[in-house]
Amino acid sequence: MSQVELLEKPISADVFTLLRLFENYRGIDVPQDWFDLRQHYHGALDDPASRETWSPQRLSKVLDEAEAEGLVEYRDKWRITPKGAETRKAETVRRMKA
Repeated sequence: MSQVELLEKPISADVFTLLRLFENYRGIDVPQDWFDLRQHYHGALDDPASRETWSPQRLSKVLDEAEAEGLVEYRDKWRITPKGAETRKAETVRRMKA
């Protein structure tokens, strides 16, 4: 998939948020387990008025969606794939241009 194709094809807000959760404060992608992902998501990241966290069902749904697209994979923990990192970067650029 080329960079142009990634820029033209937006991903869902939940998948984009999930992909951002793998990146630590130094900009390094680190593996996360299911509980880490659930605890690190906070609605204030996307909606400052919101204080909600992901429900188990919502997290499972978004993990399934991202895994089906090849953006994340599970080994001993959830990891972002190179395609996922590229997609996150392209989506960030697409949202900044919009």
